[in-house]
Amino acid sequence: MDLTKPHPTCAKQNYPALMVDEVDEVIAHYMGGTALSDLKPSIETIAGWTRDNNPDILSCAYGALIYQDGSSVVARGLHQGAHCRGHNAHTIGIAFVIGGGQAPTEAAILEFCRVAREYRKYFPRIRAVNPHSMRFKTECCGYMVSMDRLRQGSLAPVETEWEKFIKSRYDVLVRAGKMENPEYWYNTMYQLELESELIERYLRKDADYTERVEAELATLRARVAELEEQI
Repeated sequence: MDLTKPHPTCAKQNYPALMVDEVDEVIAHYMGGTALSDLKPSIETIAGWTRDNNPDILSCAYGALIYQDGSSVVARGLHQGAHCRGHNAHTIGIAFVIGGGQAPTEAAILEFCRVAREYRKYFPRIRAVNPHSMRFKTECCGYMVSMDRLRQGSLAPVETEWEKFIKSRYDVLVRAGKMENPEYWYNTMYQLELESELIERYLRKDADYTERVEAELATLRARVAELEEQI
């Protein structure tokens, strides 16, 4: 699964990108209504169900979909969804493809958690996984979904690409005998992450951000060099 590549039906709508310093929650959904007889409907079919209730939503409203066989598909990916009114700018919507009275399979639960952890690599401020019903008056995501299971699996520790970069630089400096104050350097690098949106744009690699990414990378490299000279 590559979250940087939304489904073609979603990509052509040019939805705004989610911002790394705003996204802090995953919201769990299901399809609602009656039990589904077709357990592998297409993303276009699911988008049609949404349009039946809201004609203004032109493509699948969720970030990703989870099927009962444990497979998944990217819908809007890292772009803003239309899954929870008033909360779309700071949340990720992940939907089980099940109807009312249906429980997600073990394979689907595990895949939901895996996908949520993938999202957390892009949005490290995610600290909560909640049902749609917590944010909006609805029965979604159904009484058959165990939120405890989803929270436990989705919020397990992950290592972001930014953390990998920090640790790699840390290890190099330690081996070179140049790390007299590792805690200071490590904490400063994390502060750099909080001060910029570099990791978001670097990971997403959107063409629209290319020029700004390169400028931010150059600035960051310069600041890293200054820090290393102080050690």
